[in-house]
Amino acid sequence: MDPNRLTNSNWQGPVWVPLNYFMFHALLFYGFAGEAEILSSRTINMLVHSLNKIGSFAENYDSDNGTPLYCKDFASWNILADMMPQETINKKWIMDAIF
Repeated sequence: MDPNRLTNSNWQGPVWVPLNYFMFHALLFYGFAGEAEILSSRTINMLVHSLNKIGSFAENYDSDNGTPLYCKDFASWNILADMMPQETINKKWIMDAIF
């Protein structure tokens, strides 16, 4: 975290993949497919950077430079990022069949 920030709240703090995933779907829903695709690409690139830097995913990432922050070897909700490109291509949510 940047020590120059006034706080390290979630508003100024780490990037969490689930929030990117939810925002990705909101962008698609409201017709911002291009922006959703950019968010998808940036999220995937951040995870690739994590794999290259520490050899695994982390729980969250620095919002300024994508550096992994907490909980090395974390592979839980980060898997959501893998669905974003496919959902962009297929133009549907992976859970549409259930809901």
